[in-house]
Amino acid sequence: MRPYCIDLSACDDKAAVLAALAKGLSFPAWFGHNWDALADCLSDLSWLPDRSVVVVFEHVRRLADNAPDDYRTTLDIFAEAAESQAAQGRRLMLFTPCCPPRRSDRSPPA
Repeated sequence: MRPYCIDLSACDDKAAVLAALAKGLSFPAWFGHNWDALADCLSDLSWLPDRSVVVVFEHVRRLADNAPDDYRTTLDIFAEAAESQAAQGRRLMLFTPCCPPRRSDRSPPA
Protein backbone atom coordinates (compact mmCIF):
# COMPACT_ATOMS: atom_id res chain seq x y z
CA MET A 1 0.00 0.00 0.00
CA ARG A 2 1.54 3.26 -1.09
CA PRO A 3 0.23 6.68 -0.10
CA TYR A 4 -1.21 8.92 -2.79
CA CYS A 5 0.18 12.37 -1.97
CA ILE A 6 -2.00 15.16 -3.29
CA ASP A 7 -0.27 18.54 -3.51
CA LEU A 8 -2.88 21.24 -2.90
CA SER A 9 -0.42 24.16 -2.84
CA ALA A 10 -1.83 25.61 -6.08
CA CYS A 11 -5.47 24.95 -5.17
CA ASP A 12 -7.67 27.84 -4.18
CA ASP A 13 -11.07 26.68 -5.43
CA LYS A 14 -13.24 23.68 -6.24
CA ALA A 15 -12.00 23.30 -9.82
CA ALA A 16 -8.36 23.20 -8.74
CA VAL A 17 -8.87 20.67 -5.94
CA LEU A 18 -10.92 18.41 -8.22
CA ALA A 19 -8.19 18.58 -10.88
CA ALA A 20 -5.49 17.77 -8.31
CA LEU A 21 -7.45 14.78 -7.03
CA ALA A 22 -8.21 13.53 -10.54
CA LYS A 23 -4.52 13.63 -11.42
CA GLY A 24 -3.20 12.29 -8.13
CA LEU A 25 -5.65 9.38 -7.93
CA SER A 26 -5.66 8.64 -11.67
CA PHE A 27 -9.41 9.11 -11.99
CA PRO A 28 -10.98 7.54 -15.10
CA ALA A 29 -11.70 9.66 -18.18
CA TRP A 30 -15.40 9.77 -17.29
CA PHE A 31 -14.69 11.85 -14.15
CA GLY A 32 -16.99 14.88 -14.45
CA HIS A 33 -15.05 17.41 -12.31
CA ASN A 34 -17.94 18.07 -9.91
CA TRP A 35 -18.76 17.04 -6.34
CA ASP A 36 -21.04 14.15 -7.37
CA ALA A 37 -18.36 12.75 -9.68
CA LEU A 38 -15.80 13.01 -6.87
CA ALA A 39 -18.11 11.05 -4.59
CA ASP A 40 -18.63 8.44 -7.31
CA CYS A 41 -14.91 8.00 -7.94
CA LEU A 42 -13.93 7.87 -4.27
CA SER A 43 -16.69 5.33 -3.59
CA ASP A 44 -15.34 3.07 -6.35
CA LEU A 45 -11.53 3.28 -6.76
CA SER A 46 -11.59 -0.09 -8.56
CA TRP A 47 -8.86 1.07 -10.97
CA LEU A 48 -6.36 1.31 -8.09
CA PRO A 49 -4.56 -1.96 -7.26
CA ASP A 50 -4.76 -1.78 -3.46
CA ARG A 51 -7.76 -2.70 -1.30
CA SER A 52 -6.57 -0.02 1.12
CA VAL A 53 -6.03 3.45 -0.27
CA VAL A 54 -4.19 6.10 1.73
CA VAL A 55 -4.50 9.70 0.55
CA VAL A 56 -2.27 12.39 2.03
CA PHE A 57 -3.17 16.03 1.48
CA GLU A 58 -0.11 18.26 1.37
CA HIS A 59 -0.04 22.06 1.57
CA VAL A 60 -3.72 22.60 2.40
CA ARG A 61 -3.39 26.15 3.74
CA ARG A 62 -4.18 27.98 0.48
CA LEU A 63 -7.35 25.98 -0.13
CA ALA A 64 -8.46 26.18 3.50
CA ASP A 65 -7.93 29.95 3.55
CA ASN A 66 -9.31 30.86 0.12
CA ALA A 67 -12.14 28.35 -0.22
CA PRO A 68 -13.02 26.98 3.22
CA ASP A 69 -16.40 25.70 2.03
CA ASP A 70 -14.77 23.78 -0.83
CA TYR A 71 -12.19 22.34 1.57
CA ARG A 72 -14.91 21.26 4.01
CA THR A 73 -16.98 19.73 1.19
CA THR A 74 -13.94 17.77 0.01
CA LEU A 75 -13.40 16.40 3.53
CA ASP A 76 -17.09 15.53 3.86
CA ILE A 77 -17.06 13.63 0.56
CA PHE A 78 -13.97 11.70 1.66
CA ALA A 79 -15.70 10.77 4.93
CA GLU A 80 -18.79 9.48 3.11
CA ALA A 81 -16.67 7.59 0.58
CA ALA A 82 -14.66 5.97 3.38
CA GLU A 83 -17.90 4.57 4.79
CA SER A 84 -18.89 3.30 1.35
CA GLN A 85 -15.49 1.68 0.85
CA ALA A 86 -15.69 0.02 4.29
CA ALA A 87 -19.05 -1.52 3.36
CA GLN A 88 -17.27 -3.09 0.35
CA GLY A 89 -14.46 -4.49 2.50
CA ARG A 90 -12.00 -1.83 1.36
CA ARG A 91 -10.33 1.05 3.17
CA LEU A 92 -10.06 4.69 2.20
CA MET A 93 -7.99 6.78 4.58
CA LEU A 94 -7.28 10.50 4.35
CA PHE A 95 -4.51 12.26 6.20
CA THR A 96 -4.54 16.02 6.19
CA PRO A 97 -2.57 18.45 8.35
CA CYS A 98 -4.38 20.65 10.79
CA CYS A 99 -4.61 24.27 9.75
CA PRO A 100 -4.14 26.39 12.85
CA PRO A 101 -5.57 29.88 12.63
CA ARG A 102 -3.23 32.49 11.27
CA ARG A 103 -1.64 34.75 13.87
CA SER A 104 -3.88 37.66 12.86
CA ASP A 105 -6.97 35.47 13.43
CA ARG A 106 -6.07 34.72 17.05
CA SER A 107 -6.94 36.80 20.03
CA PRO A 108 -3.98 38.73 21.41
CA PRO A 109 -2.30 37.10 24.40
CA ALA A 110 -3.70 38.16 27.77
